Parts: sequence; C-alpha cells; structure tokens
Amino acid sequence: MKRLILIGFTLLVFVSCAQIKRDIRSLESNLIAQEQMILILSEQVAQYDFESLRVSLNQIQLQNQRFERELQQQAAMVSPPLPEPPPPPRTASDNVLHNIYEEGMANYHRRDFAAAIRAFTNITNQAPNHELAANAHYWTGESFYALGDFSAARLSFQRVVDQYPSSNKFIDSQVKIAMTWMRQQRPEQARVILEAIRRDYPNYERMSLVEQNLRLIR
Repeated sequence: MKRLILIGFTLLVFVSCAQIKRDIRSLESNLIAQEQMILILSEQVAQYDFESLRVSLNQIQLQNQRFERELQQQAAMVSPPLPEPPPPPRTASDNVLHNIYEEGMANYHRRDFAAAIRAFTNITNQAPNHELAANAHYWTGESFYALGDFSAARLSFQRVVDQYPSSNKFIDSQVKIAMTWMRQQRPEQARVILEAIRRDYPNYERMSLVEQNLRLIR
C-alpha cells in the first residue's frame, strides 16, 4: 500500500514538474515575442523623421495664420471699419495754450530766444501732460541751444526723452542731446547716442543728420 502511495506521489510530482516546464517555456516564448516587438518598435521610432514633422507643423501654423488674415480681410470687406470719431473740441484753456505755443514759435523764428523760452516754459509749467508739452520742451531746448547754453538745452531735450517717449520729437531730441555733447567736446558720449539711433531707428527721416555728425566725430 505504501508503495502504491509512493508511486502515485512520484507520478504527481513528475506531472507537476512537466506542467511547470511547459509554463516556463510558454513564458519564455512570450518574452522573446515581446522583445522582438520592442525591437521592431524601436527601429520604427529611430527611422521616424521628426525634422519633417517639425517642418510640417510650422507649415500648418503658417497656413493657419494666413487663413486668419484672409478671414480678417474678408470681414473688413463685409463690414468696413467705422470712421474715427473727430477729436474733441478745444476748451478755452486749450486755446490759450495753443496761442502761447504759437507765440513762442513766432519768437523763436524772430530769434528772440529768451521770449521763446518764457512762452514754452509757461506751457510746460501750466500743463505738463498737455499734447503741446513735449514740443514745448523740445523748442525750449532749441532756444537754449541757439543761445549757446548747451547744458540747459540738453536738460530740455532729455525731458522729452524721459517723459514723452511717444512724442514725434523723441528721436529728434536724442540727436540734439548728442549734438550738445559734441559742442561741449564730449564726442564719445555723442557717438554712443548717434550709433544707437542708427541701429534702433534705421528708417529715421533725418538719418542724414545722424551720419553727418558721426563723420564729424571720426
């Protein structure tokens, strides 16, 4: 009886080992298949042209931008923009300031520079935020420049640069600052300003004046 039990147990162990071996071989086969799949995917990724993808994305982006511009143009054709509202009428104080400004310009052209300075300073003292203030500072500087007071002139031009960056006298004031430095025998300070203007504002309408002064420094 014991012998039969031993034989049965031995057979059971043998069958179990055979099953385990089959399971191991199955796992090994699956592992080999997965490794082959990983290798194939790796080769496909390595062969993929990412630069072409980047170029394609850029082209798509440019096309989208072009389509947006075309849509905006079509919308503008269908619905033309409304005309800009007229500027608000001048107030009494506006009229007074404009009269003072015109008086200052008349004095400047008559070469009465002291009277011009008084008129322009009157504007900047009364209304520093007025639309005429930047030009008033500029022409104050021009008047001092004509009188030979280059330090006072530079101070007026610098106020335009510091306080009124959107003024139409913004670049002109920088040129005049450089010219005051040249008048005071400080060519290196002038060169830095003039070269910056040439670099940053290549379409400046008075670039010939900039080039002329740079030639004088050299």
